[in-house]
Amino acid sequence: MQCPHHLFLVDPRDFSFNAQTASSNAFQQQINIHGAKEKVSSEFQGVLDTLEKNNISFTVIDSPKGVHVPDAVFPNNWFAVMPEGELILFPMCAPNRRDEVNEILIDKVNSAFSISRVIDLRQHVNENCFLEGTGSIVFDHDHKLAYACESPRTHINLLNNLCKQIGYTPVSFLAVDLKGEPIYHTNVVMSVGAKNAIICLEAVSNVFEKTMLKQTIEKTGKTLIDLTYAQMNAFGANVLQVLTTHGKPAWLMSTTARRSFTDLQISELNKSGAVVFMDIPTIETLGGGSLRCMLAGIHAPPK
Repeated sequence: MQCPHHLFLVDPRDFSFNAQTASSNAFQQQINIHGAKEKVSSEFQGVLDTLEKNNISFTVIDSPKGVHVPDAVFPNNWFAVMPEGELILFPMCAPNRRDEVNEILIDKVNSAFSISRVIDLRQHVNENCFLEGTGSIVFDHDHKLAYACESPRTHINLLNNLCKQIGYTPVSFLAVDLKGEPIYHTNVVMSVGAKNAIICLEAVSNVFEKTMLKQTIEKTGKTLIDLTYAQMNAFGANVLQVLTTHGKPAWLMSTTARRSFTDLQISELNKSGAVVFMDIPTIETLGGGSLRCMLAGIHAPPK
């Protein structure tokens, strides 16, 4: 249940620095990169080539036409497909990110996978209440836990509401950067695989919450890999474990993230799946998100 067996990616046709998201995402850098558009295209193709080479099933969808969607390459924020077939549509904080919702992608998901029901939370933007998919929530599907760190993009009351609908237990906390600002998405703080949980406990300043998180992870039986701030800032937690078409687990991450791990940590990850990494520095720099943000995982069974 924990690892998705298929991935959806969105072509970064409109990709650029998004000023509407920068205020809450300290990972974004507004710098001039010569030939950025060509570099992004090359990086994206490199991701597709690596996924194919490693027998990972995926579908690529074009960005929505007629709208400017600079962050469409990060589709995991607006939809998720759960193991029991729920298709969840999420309310996005930035107005231009709400245009990323792609009916073609939704139709493909509905036609190819066993969708039991649709949970549409998008109306909550009218209450200035946001929850940005598997950016805001890191799911432990095996134990029906929903980890989330509170931020302008992650409202805990909406998390609790969703968890009641899908039968998961919310595990909320506050994670902050070195300046004491809330970290924008939970999936840059932590990742949960079948046998491991990667987390930057250093970012959880509240001692009670830190202890609670550590104990919760340990109770699930998963081996905890604790990251430093430096590793988190290198997107060490923004990784995803998936299943290949041969049913074997693999950890997907960027080259930046891979370089941040110690040899001992990589050895631990390799016990539960091969480590596969891809070079996406331009997307990381301008977009403020890494490889995990680019991958919308499908957990529901195929039709």
